[in-house]
Amino acid sequence: MSRQVYNSTWAQGGTKIDPGAIKYSAGWVVEAPEYEYYNYWQGRTDEMLQHLDRNGIPEYSATTIYEVGGYCREGAVTYRSLVTTNTGNLPSTSPTQWAIAFLVPGNNLSDLASASTARTNLDVRSRAEVDGATTLNNNVIALGKLSQISTARLLGRVSASTGDVESLTATQVRTFLNVEDGASAETAPTGSIATIASVSTPTGYLDCDGAAVNRTTYADLFAEIGTVFGVGNGTTTFNLPDLRGEFIRGWDDSRGVDTGRVFGSSQADAFESHTHTISAGNDVGTGTQRVESANNNSEDFALTSSATGDTETRPRNIALLYCIKY
Repeated sequence: MSRQVYNSTWAQGGTKIDPGAIKYSAGWVVEAPEYEYYNYWQGRTDEMLQHLDRNGIPEYSATTIYEVGGYCREGAVTYRSLVTTNTGNLPSTSPTQWAIAFLVPGNNLSDLASASTARTNLDVRSRAEVDGATTLNNNVIALGKLSQISTARLLGRVSASTGDVESLTATQVRTFLNVEDGASAETAPTGSIATIASVSTPTGYLDCDGAAVNRTTYADLFAEIGTVFGVGNGTTTFNLPDLRGEFIRGWDDSRGVDTGRVFGSSQADAFESHTHTISAGNDVGTGTQRVESANNNSEDFALTSSATGDTETRPRNIALLYCIKY
């Protein structure tokens, strides 16, 4: 059987008279009620049923006495009574007597009575709390803003003495998570040498000119090469490799081709040991020779060839710019 639809109410166009407080208390006794009274009573009931049929939950009334757990609506928001004998307290302005019963879809939680209380109940933190945290609960994982990752906090590095979660450098965080920073993921690793066909140093690189640079500013590079190419001022700086005018040779690393080399060391130019043949008559060979004079006296003498060549020994080459990734 279909239910009653209350699109109209009893006697909505007829005559109705309120029977008064006495009749509300005593009700009808033996008399037959006047039709106006009956219309009022039946119409009042129908009006409330119509209101519930259309709204589901009754609109707030300042004269209604609400009990704990009672519901009412104020506009589009439904409230639940927190106290007994709750009357005359407008829900939207009485947070100690009323609480929002249901969140309104589309409001994105903006209708919460207290966002802070909600986060506490859910055991989560706001972005501002995470970004500015110095001490975090051991059950909380926080990375902070990626743009501020050099001072981010990370679970798993708790100080044994204070219980505070320690600050980590960007390199430590990336190592812990086994990820690379945005630049490294798309370019060369820190400390790699690039040959640039331009006189302009590209972004993310420094000239290999032996300069002393700051250990903090270029912390990732310092972590890679340390003081191999110079200690800088010994405290706050370190030196870059100086590759101006140099050829790079692969480190021997115990192979035995270029023995005795230390990684990062420089090497002067040299000729491999060899001899030359010099012509000085039919009986003159190489090196120091002996000749006899007219009086049969013998004398030793050395032969020197004429100088030829440039100021250095080199292969054919093209001059380009060496840079190092930081």
